[in-house]
Amino acid sequence: MTNIIAKTKFLISKLQIKENEQNKNFEFLFKVYNPKTDGIIFLLTALIIPFTSLLIFRFAAGMGYTDPGSQTDSYLTMGHMLVTLVSAIAGLIIFLQRDSKLFIKSGLIIFYLFEIVPVLSALIGSFILSLIYGTDVKDSAVANIIGLWFQIIGEIFIIIWAIQKTTDLKERIISTFKNDWKRLLLITIIGIITIVGICIFLWNVLFTTEKSNNQNQLESLLKSPNLAIRVSYTLTLFVLTVLIAPLAEELTSRHAWYVGTGNRTVGWLTSALFFGMIHVSSGDIQNIGNYLIAGLILSSIFNISRGNVTYSWLVHAGYNLIALILILVQ
Repeated sequence: MTNIIAKTKFLISKLQIKENEQNKNFEFLFKVYNPKTDGIIFLLTALIIPFTSLLIFRFAAGMGYTDPGSQTDSYLTMGHMLVTLVSAIAGLIIFLQRDSKLFIKSGLIIFYLFEIVPVLSALIGSFILSLIYGTDVKDSAVANIIGLWFQIIGEIFIIIWAIQKTTDLKERIISTFKNDWKRLLLITIIGIITIVGICIFLWNVLFTTEKSNNQNQLESLLKSPNLAIRVSYTLTLFVLTVLIAPLAEELTSRHAWYVGTGNRTVGWLTSALFFGMIHVSSGDIQNIGNYLIAGLILSSIFNISRGNVTYSWLVHAGYNLIALILILVQ
């Protein structure tokens, strides 16, 4: 294991972009937290407990498999979400007590906000929509679209918080666009070609897999006979999957994740696993492979760019845009 970590570190050092004034002025600190203490607490509350819960609810209770979409399956999904939420709240409290200033300034708090805020936003949205639509809320296309906007609002809050509170994050992103745009453009193009080529085209050639629950849920209203619903939903999907979610997810599963693990190699591998896990959280673990590969590619880009989330964010957004276009064409 030690030999693998050493070789990975050597490979990362050779592949990462050359250091320049921008990297020095707004350097990403990979070793803010101790991986043997803080890193274990982080991985326990962020990955080990939620992933164990996912496995138990999926294989012991049949979540997302035995009777997907049923009332029982909804309860199972809520149970898994509750475990994940409690684990996140526990992690939030622990790190706040250990060093609240470092927790906020380093950006580690972004992860826990991502796990908590959208859930609270969705609960508020569900409560409001249930008052309007009653028991028919699940069957209402308008209610589903409004529900997505509550999720978008939650993720926008996280992005604004991250940019305002995280040390050097805003400056790093602005400086990259302003002073390093040529390299940013090149790596973004190469990254998009790589991730689309492997995760969309090559994956579909090598494996005949069913669509994930995540994808089916996103595509559901695109088949509506009502043109206004289809247009409204398409615009909502574009805002969520292309404009908002890529940045929120990269700040969470790359920036905050690498800070929390305190180790680039551990961060690289576990970040990809977390990325896969959140996209099969309804129980369809059989579809995790494609998301794992996408996570590894995005995590590699974050490593190569010396911890600059701007690169993985744009690649992620480009990938989602192409995937959305392909869905609309189909």
